[in-house]
Amino acid sequence: LVGFFDFLNIQAPDLLSRNSIFWSLTNIVTWQWTGYYMIIIYASLQSIDPSIYEAARIDGATKLQTALQVKVPIITSSLVLTGVFALIGTLQFFTEPQVLAPLAGNAIDAAYTPNLYAYNLAFSYQQFNYASAISFALGLMVFLASIIFLIATVVGAGIIIFLILIFFSLLGDAAAFFIHFSSPVAEASSVLRASISSMSFA
Repeated sequence: LVGFFDFLNIQAPDLLSRNSIFWSLTNIVTWQWTGYYMIIIYASLQSIDPSIYEAARIDGATKLQTALQVKVPIITSSLVLTGVFALIGTLQFFTEPQVLAPLAGNAIDAAYTPNLYAYNLAFSYQQFNYASAISFALGLMVFLASIIFLIATVVGAGIIIFLILIFFSLLGDAAAFFIHFSSPVAEASSVLRASISSMSFA
């Protein structure tokens, strides 16, 4: 990329600068998850009965009308599912800024995302109680935001499945976070007990 801009005698943009780092991270996440969401939506489209398309054509529906008024309503549950996954992933953003932080200098600070902030508090400043409180608060916020999103978009039996997925996802994230606090399990449980007591008496 730098050689291409040098060939055009144009200064290459600094994609890791403070003004560009957000768009660089957005580009990484877009390429990382778009294919996954496409598979979900494609599988949902493949499950539609072809006779529905035939009925729409007989009724005089155009391709655009078929897409917007036939396909989209049928795959609404899949669209909501991908929306929930995207919401959870956005609020739990960690890996990409953590990987780019050494390369981006001051563009990504220790509190760039909530997960990154909790991680740095725990492993850089040894404030385990504060970090655990932040992680649990973030998990609660993700859970509530997902519920609000689901209620605002779809009401039905499928919401129970979504809530179960979210619940187990949050449990897995919380367990992984506390396992990384220390190798001994006893020390991890003591940190958990201390964090709960500190939150209850705060």
